[in-house]
Amino acid sequence: MTAIKINNNQSLAHQDNREALKMFNQKGILTVGQAGDDSFLKMNNTAPMITTPNINANLGVLNYIDPKAVEILTATMTADMIAKPQKIGYWGLNSYTFNVKEHMGIVSPDDGTANDTKRSTTNVSQVLRGCKAFAGYWGNNDLARSQYSQMKIDLQAEDVKSLMQALNINRNMVFFNGVAETFNTPLPVYGLINDPKLPSYKVVENNGIDDNNQPTTSWKYKNPNQISNDVCVAAFGDLNTKSGGLVNTGFANRRGKLKLAVSNNALVYLNQMQNIGYSWVSARKLIEDNLPGIEIIACPELDGINNNSDVFYLIYEEEAYGDTLANLYVEMARAYPIFTQHSEISQKISQLIAGCVVKVPMFITRWTGIKDDTNTQNKQSYFN
Repeated sequence: MTAIKINNNQSLAHQDNREALKMFNQKGILTVGQAGDDSFLKMNNTAPMITTPNINANLGVLNYIDPKAVEILTATMTADMIAKPQKIGYWGLNSYTFNVKEHMGIVSPDDGTANDTKRSTTNVSQVLRGCKAFAGYWGNNDLARSQYSQMKIDLQAEDVKSLMQALNINRNMVFFNGVAETFNTPLPVYGLINDPKLPSYKVVENNGIDDNNQPTTSWKYKNPNQISNDVCVAAFGDLNTKSGGLVNTGFANRRGKLKLAVSNNALVYLNQMQNIGYSWVSARKLIEDNLPGIEIIACPELDGINNNSDVFYLIYEEEAYGDTLANLYVEMARAYPIFTQHSEISQKISQLIAGCVVKVPMFITRWTGIKDDTNTQNKQSYFN
């Protein structure tokens, strides 16, 4: 974490806190002034959060600048492990246009003429998506602050941390789920679970044997080799076929990397050990041996999302083709002026986020059937 100096006895507008303000602004945590403003004085003069009532308030009171609260706000979530957060646009943005691309390269025998030469193309489509704002506030009074201070607890600081944590959790949730109320609008906010550009689910092989001696797709009844084949043979093979061999070539030459995002419920079956021959092995070990460098990410957000069945995603990334997935935000948190009324103080903090965008669909494959559990909450109904 970058070390910065903060003078709690001076205001946010004071020169002593210039570097802190700049750093938070660059991270999209606190934005002041208008887009493109580089002048510190101009930012001070136009900053909506630095109003006359607050200009002389010291940073010990304006706890939203507390570095510990910022750490909580920017703590790595499951979404950030799948796709690095990217800041876009400016506060007030309600839509965002991005490119979805597929390379359609093809060659043919060369007889010295151009008559039969095949044309290589790139299919690029522009997609318009929306941004969604969320907000919360903290507030307390002097009596409560005094009571907690006796226990050596800074109530105001803890309230801010709690709100920052809620904003971070919400950003993670929107990355996976999108915002349901926007799905049928001209500017939807989709997530990793429901982006229209995602490929359809495929079902893993029905080669397990359940307690009733019946074939099943569930990983609970499969051995490590069978589970490994679902990932390394079926899923990886599907990625390679869809990409025309790009995935295998790129991965074999260490130009790209793979991420396996798997339902948390099903993770236990990846780690389950089984004696094969003279050694104990797990599906995780076999997968990591067959696909060196693969990153396995446990995702509680994927539990039971496909008609009560758990799922896994295999995702390929290569720098030459840009981001496979985009994890977008305009601002993680925008702090508004401290409001004082009688002995109570409060503050609103907002965020503006854009969910998940699938930018290279051919580098994603989705599989279901790995754990059937009728007791799992059916999250799919949330999106219908």
